[in-house]
Amino acid sequence: MKSFIRFLIGSVKNNFWMKVAALGFAAALWVFVIAETNPSRMKEFKDIPVAFTGVQELSDRGLTSTADLSRLISQADVTVDAQTDLLKYLTDESISLTVDLTGITTPGDYKLPIRGKSTAGNVTAINPSDITVTIEDVVSTVLPVEVQLVGDKNPSLYYGEPRLSKKTVAVSGARSNVEKFAKAVCYLDIEDLTGPVTESKNTVIMDAGGNIVDKSNIGTELASVIVSLDVYPKKEVPIDTAKVMQSITGLAPGYQIDGVVLGPASVEFAGPQEVLDAITSADLENIILNNAMVDASLKVPVIVPDGVVSCVPTEVAATVQISQILESHTYQAVDVGVKNLGSGMRYSLTPQSIDVTVTGSQEALDNIKSSQIKPFVDLAGLGVGTHNVTVKFEDAPDLHASLTPSVVILQVNLTRSNG
Repeated sequence: MKSFIRFLIGSVKNNFWMKVAALGFAAALWVFVIAETNPSRMKEFKDIPVAFTGVQELSDRGLTSTADLSRLISQADVTVDAQTDLLKYLTDESISLTVDLTGITTPGDYKLPIRGKSTAGNVTAINPSDITVTIEDVVSTVLPVEVQLVGDKNPSLYYGEPRLSKKTVAVSGARSNVEKFAKAVCYLDIEDLTGPVTESKNTVIMDAGGNIVDKSNIGTELASVIVSLDVYPKKEVPIDTAKVMQSITGLAPGYQIDGVVLGPASVEFAGPQEVLDAITSADLENIILNNAMVDASLKVPVIVPDGVVSCVPTEVAATVQISQILESHTYQAVDVGVKNLGSGMRYSLTPQSIDVTVTGSQEALDNIKSSQIKPFVDLAGLGVGTHNVTVKFEDAPDLHASLTPSVVILQVNLTRSNG
């Protein structure tokens, strides 16, 4: 055995160049064999696009996928078997992958194969090899349109209610998707607005939870709407109280207006600046009372000047203060009587008579006779000496008028009588 090994080693050492030539000949022979037989080889490709066919036919049948097809699958990995001489032509572009929807005629869940073709070989494997598609009826609905303002409002400006060119939009899609739709919304940025604006805005669909619905779940192109918004400066002006008092009618005869209390006493107008510049005060509608004899409280509308687009508040609370118109008559030198003079006492009053002014309604004054004017002083508990006493009147409440003596405090001198 050792002798044989030494023989081989010697042969290699002694025939090195012969061995190199043999190796070169073997390689050339291998190339010749490959060229003559042209064997096939496998090649893998990543992320080959997947296309869907039969989409229009599905739509023509009133059907659609519940999910965006491109999101179900957009790419797949592919293995292609091609002959050696065609490998140089085998590229991503030479491979096509499709999912065919043509055979679907009713709603349901479908497991569909992904089919592949190559112009330079045979597709032997696709990963994934199939997908599941949920198909439903296409249904339509009409949704209300809502405007949402974006940005902070300027407190010195008035913002009106947004106006829309259309109040609803029609949308369609897979039944289970459409059943979740709640409203269409467009957004209007007011951050830098200083005046009225009219703009065309795209809409988005929201579900009942306020979440924006993905466009891929909507079967129709969303319509745009035209949004208009009034934005104007504001001005606070006082209410002309004097004109309000002049406008009041409907008092009972013999009564007068003492004043009017307004709440609030000013209003805020909004409109073009040139209109506001011409306004210095606000007026109220005429106040009509119904034979009023006591204070009256009511709501009174504000008169909105031409060109003003907003008034806050639109009406104010007004309290009309009402009193009787009073007349006065003075009775002169009316004797003052006394009550409760002590036994065995006599008196003298200074002064003995006074003037009495009677104030009340004309009707009350007409019903008062001079004999009903009875001033007196009460001497109860007073002893001998000089005392100050206050003038009072008998039966004063029955006269329905106020009695005012010319002298309120009289001086009475009490003495004991002789005998």
